[in-house]
Order: sequence, then C-alpha cells, then structure tokens
Amino acid sequence: MRTYGQYCGIAKTLDTVGDRWTLLIVRELFALGPCRHTDLRNGLPGIASNLLVDRLRELEEAGLIHREAAPPPVATTLFSLTERGRELEPVLRELSRWGMPLSCPADPGARLVGTSVPRLALRTILVRA
Repeated sequence: MRTYGQYCGIAKTLDTVGDRWTLLIVRELFALGPCRHTDLRNGLPGIASNLLVDRLRELEEAGLIHREAAPPPVATTLFSLTERGRELEPVLRELSRWGMPLSCPADPGARLVGTSVPRLALRTILVRA
C-alpha cells in the first residue's frame, strides 16, 4: 500500500481511502447495502474486475468492509460495510454536497452513471435541507 508517510489525520485517511475507485465502492455499499462483486461492477462502469478485487481486499484489510459467503441458493460472496466503514457516511454526504455544483455537465452528451449516485445525492439534499 502506498502511503504519504505523514502523521496527519487527512494523510492517514487518504492512505486508506484515497486510491481511485475506493470511495466509489464505499458509496455503492452505503447506498445498496450488501452487494455481490457483479452488483458493484454494474454500479461502477469502467472499473476493471481485477482492480475491483484489489480495492475490495484493501478495504477488507483496513476493516471497512466485511466479506461473507451467502447461503444457498445464492451461494456467492457478499460485501458489506463494517461499523467503521459506515462511519464514512457523513464524509460521503459532504463530498457529494461539495461536488454537486461540479456535477452540472457542461457537455450536453454527458450522462449520469452509477446506480447509487441519484440516491446519495437526493439523500444529501434531504438531509441538508
């Protein structure tokens, strides 16, 4: 794992969740609850499968997500946020609020992607109102 090597809360946070796609994975788990690898891939268009596997492993090692085998007939692995991972909710909410003005596409061909983006944005607006 790369590290900033600084004794600072922000640097330590970025050591854990600052890599590309990491907070978007947390966003999906926050919005959707327990998910399969496939569910996460569908909500994160453009992420390579091997990169998603790496990020999930790093999040699990950091204690932010939990991996559990679903019972039959599903018989797949489900990923969910731990209590520590759920503590990122206000951070995600504030990042979403801060980024909303940047989300107004200047490009008329731009499209909204990700299954949880509208729900998180709406929740942000409703909570802040």
